[in-house]
Amino acid sequence: MSKERRIVRPYRGVDAIQPAISRIGLEIGQRRIESGGLTTLTTQDYLTLPVSLILAKDGDGRDALASSLEAALHDGDLPADRVELIVTLHTPRLKQTDIAWRCKVADLSEATPRITLAAGENRPRALRAPTGGCNARLHLVLNGSLERQALRPWRKGTWLARAQYKIRTNLNEIGFTPLPLTDAVREQYGLPAETLRFASIDEPLSPAGGPESIVLYIDEDVLAELANNPRSGAAKALQIELFLTAMSAALTRSSLQLNSDQSHLTFDDIEGSVLGQVIDLLVGGAKGSQRSDLQQHFFRRTKRDPALLLAHLEARIPDFRSTTVKSLRAETK
Repeated sequence: MSKERRIVRPYRGVDAIQPAISRIGLEIGQRRIESGGLTTLTTQDYLTLPVSLILAKDGDGRDALASSLEAALHDGDLPADRVELIVTLHTPRLKQTDIAWRCKVADLSEATPRITLAAGENRPRALRAPTGGCNARLHLVLNGSLERQALRPWRKGTWLARAQYKIRTNLNEIGFTPLPLTDAVREQYGLPAETLRFASIDEPLSPAGGPESIVLYIDEDVLAELANNPRSGAAKALQIELFLTAMSAALTRSSLQLNSDQSHLTFDDIEGSVLGQVIDLLVGGAKGSQRSDLQQHFFRRTKRDPALLLAHLEARIPDFRSTTVKSLRAETK
């Protein structure tokens, strides 16, 4: 039996809003992402390519969009000047959210069909922090409270329709959650006072755990500077080092478990786990029997030499060598 998930907004007269919003796309360079879509970029492209919200192909299409939204809002007894389109950019790892663009539906016919969200050096914070990528979210929301009525939204911030576009970098195929490394956390794990980073993972072999089971702690001051200056050479190099710290913890833990009470496991058993995702990343685009052979090869090597997998993983990070060299050269000037 097939299953279908639908977003339901229990308000009268707004059925036409979600389909209209879902037709709006996001463009990065020459790539277009549809609502619900995902694209993966190199670090360089993530930091440099222009990003635009595509309301329509031309002015006529933009006018048609504005008219359809105004008609739907009118049917729902909602004033067009109290409802806004808002684009936010959210970084899952740094937990930052910025409003990149907003416009009242009543003013939408005056907007350009292509809305520039980032161009050149003018980039929101989320598009200056490549590790982890970001989620662009388009919401149609009430910008103020209305008189309360049955089957009509009235509370400020209520959303009527939404679309999401996921932008990822090569560094985000395996995720982790950064948290501040406070004195309390250091005491909990028995860490020295000057420890700057610490990664913890309990179940790297469990498909149920996934990448969310990795927790990376970063010194509070370092994390704040990283968020404030994500584009500096030192910040870029540190972000990659933090990723490798998390992966090193995952691989070391995996090796310990595979050589102890879970030595009976095969690659099929751990597929989808953190280790499984690391191995799939190393295998790359290999297919068929070659892919299977490479998966088994890296799985066996994890047991006896996890550092080898880390070295292979490091080699797959784009621009890591050049970023490190530039950072060191900048320090010597």
